[in-house]
Amino acid sequence: MTTPDASLFIRDTDGIQIRTSGIPRSVDEYSDEMFMILLGIQETHFWHKGRHRFMNYALRRHLPLIPRPVDQLHVIDLGAGCGGWIRFLGNQPSYGFRELAMGDSYRKPLELAGDIVGTGIERYHVDLYDMGWTEQWDVVFLMDVIEHIEDDADVLRRVHTIMKPGGLLFVTVPALQFFWSRNDDVTGHRRRYSRQDLRSLAQTSGFSLLFSRYFMFFLSPIYFLQRFFGPKYRGMTRKEIEEKIAQVYKSPSRPVNTILGAVFALETPLGHWIPFPWGTSVMGVFQKKTGDG
Repeated sequence: MTTPDASLFIRDTDGIQIRTSGIPRSVDEYSDEMFMILLGIQETHFWHKGRHRFMNYALRRHLPLIPRPVDQLHVIDLGAGCGGWIRFLGNQPSYGFRELAMGDSYRKPLELAGDIVGTGIERYHVDLYDMGWTEQWDVVFLMDVIEHIEDDADVLRRVHTIMKPGGLLFVTVPALQFFWSRNDDVTGHRRRYSRQDLRSLAQTSGFSLLFSRYFMFFLSPIYFLQRFFGPKYRGMTRKEIEEKIAQVYKSPSRPVNTILGAVFALETPLGHWIPFPWGTSVMGVFQKKTGDG
């Protein structure tokens, strides 16, 4: 594991690495209670487990494209929430990465992740607009993050700067405006994406788009029906909205969760080899060109 530059970060009493230049910005979209909900579902909910499976398959396929041995790679999940994905990677001993880390602009999920990811994984309280690193990371994850950001291309250009040449960026985002619902409004989404949108983002931020796929295809009819039969938030206070969101996003009953998980599991590896025409989410694998500094 690399030691953070002392001029950029200092470890606080909770073991979190914080920027010496100031407190990261974060919009007031999530309360502490919402992060507690995330903590409770990130390893059991069929959607999280299915996304991890889908992403892990893409990671294994594309890692050989990085021109450095796997045991020398530095890997970070930005906008990592409570650390569910990083914990998943940490439980895959076959990777053997040199460093696994996570970062978020919210402090609360970093605190909650402490008991989840363990002491071997650094937690960075960091602003995506001012991360401070230069060519530090070989693999970066932005999983359901940039849909919350006004200027997503600007953030990707900043991520480009912190990555080593030849490094890989894995992005997941909600897919297709067709699926827009009130849930997008209340969870702070600014947009949903198509595969073409990811291609355009790559062109404007300096990356090459190696691969993109829709996922959550088989379960998309259920998501579509939520537009009509899901909870209505009109006239509710923020607290009442969060209570409704908690009901929507909590893990369903064990039998339902198992059935939905089994359906979602059919998409890996099928969805990697047969491009689905749509899905409620889309993944992109970007690469920083080896000639870029």
